[in-house]
Amino acid sequence: MAPIPDSATKGNPNDKLIIFGFGSFDGTTSSGSPYVAKIETFCRLADIPYEAERPRGTKESPKGTIPYIKHGDVVLADSEFILDYLTNTYNVKVKPSADRKLRGTAVAVKRLCEHHLTYANMYYRMTTPQGWKKVCEVFLASIPIPVRWIVGNRVRKNVHDTLYKQGFGRHSEPDVRKLFDASLCAISDILGENKYITGEEPCPEDAAVFGVLDNFVKPVIEGVPTVEQIEKYPNLVAYVENMKNTFFPESNPSKFA
Repeated sequence: MAPIPDSATKGNPNDKLIIFGFGSFDGTTSSGSPYVAKIETFCRLADIPYEAERPRGTKESPKGTIPYIKHGDVVLADSEFILDYLTNTYNVKVKPSADRKLRGTAVAVKRLCEHHLTYANMYYRMTTPQGWKKVCEVFLASIPIPVRWIVGNRVRKNVHDTLYKQGFGRHSEPDVRKLFDASLCAISDILGENKYITGEEPCPEDAAVFGVLDNFVKPVIEGVPTVEQIEKYPNLVAYVENMKNTFFPESNPSKFA
């Protein structure tokens, strides 16, 4: 196996930034992909100018994943390394908390969102009949038949395999709901009455947390309990609404909408 090159760490702030990612998913504030939404939200938090484009597959992504960015001669994938790169390249306004405990808490909440709740959302969108029907309507409708069937079946099988290896795919639906509800409850307890994860000012991790939670608030799919579950925690719904109104106002909506 050939060595995997390290990700780029810094670029030219004068170069044009393009984010490649999926569009909105039937009402989500930004992208239907939490990781695409994470990058776009971070750009808004950090006041970084950017453009958005839909990818033509994954061939141009250096890691074969979406999202990825183009920035001058740099092509970079994986949202975590992209945010590091943007932080090093631009004089970003959004900063981590000065408190070590709060910084650690913010990273832990981000990991909980990205490595647990994202898989729960994937489970409901991709493995349940209602969720898969909505995915096909939104993302696959423009692909002609029979290519749509081939692509859809391949994507869905890959997701099934991923969820089985991750763990959610081995559980019943009530068990999955119990697991992801515990994560929502934990985040709600940590957030408390705060406006943002670490207090009254946003931190970089808010971009990831919002990207995930916004994809729980929308879309509403009959028979899929993600919206019902997050509405049990009014402070999480209020958090999403505040992030949306502050960084994605009606006068400046998402470029992935």
